Amino acid sequence: FHNRSQQTFCYKDYLLQADPRIDMAFTNSGAELSLSASDRIGEVSWSVSGNVSYLRNRTSFLEPDISRIIGSYNTGITDFNVNTVIEQGYPMWSFRGYKAVGVDPQTGKGIYAEVVEDGEYNYADEQEIGSGIPPLSYGISISLAYRGFDLAVTGSGVAGNQIYSCLWSTVIPMQNTYAELWESTWQAPGDNAAYPSVNNWSTFVNKSSFNLWNGSFFKLRQIQLGYSLPESLLRKIWTKQIRIYASLDNFVCLTNYPGLDPETVITSDPSIGVEMGAFPDPKQISFGINLAF
Repeated sequence: FHNRSQQTFCYKDYLLQADPRIDMAFTNSGAELSLSASDRIGEVSWSVSGNVSYLRNRTSFLEPDISRIIGSYNTGITDFNVNTVIEQGYPMWSFRGYKAVGVDPQTGKGIYAEVVEDGEYNYADEQEIGSGIPPLSYGISISLAYRGFDLAVTGSGVAGNQIYSCLWSTVIPMQNTYAELWESTWQAPGDNAAYPSVNNWSTFVNKSSFNLWNGSFFKLRQIQLGYSLPESLLRKIWTKQIRIYASLDNFVCLTNYPGLDPETVITSDPSIGVEMGAFPDPKQISFGINLAF
């Protein structure tokens, strides 16, 4: 590209000591790649930059006499819940519950993986079923300029994480909840449904990966269009710069998550990835003038 592009690659691997009162440690390893390019073609100038990072978080050590640390009973509006836990070999504050493997087409009951194969579902069958920590994050920035006009677009997103929803109740599971749960639930014998029937909406459903959602998303953070008055006009009014602009913020979010906003779930210990009904990022339209004398 004849000096039009730049590339940066970084690899990281480090150990974290989490709590001095308990002998445990976490390992974060990952890599980050940044790319950028710019050029001018006639009266059009452009630049593009992007970055992507990968993170692998694991609990690398936990006191031998501690099997796991329970971080949060994420009850929301129900008494049945998935826990967040710290357990050696898994990401920090992983989701622990029952792993759903399907729905019985004849009865509409949920089917779950058995850790202890005794023909019954109980606490011994709970296992790590996901994590609220996204292993992949990325961003992009694009800018264009032509004569006095300029356009800037920025976006970012994450992939590979899960969200646990606390926004519905096992008492009335099909009310005030996601449309997908109602539309994809079992209705009659022979149905190849994604979710158990309403009559079989039990403790196991809520405390399972049936209630985990894909938290991946990409957001266009900002789209801004501006126009700068020409210098010939500015000299007549003793001004160095007058730029008029309009901006759209948070107007586009690409995601399969049926909730309001996959980014506004809890991101702090110990409830990473838990949806408790936070307000989504607001969409904004703004106009402005930049003046320089």
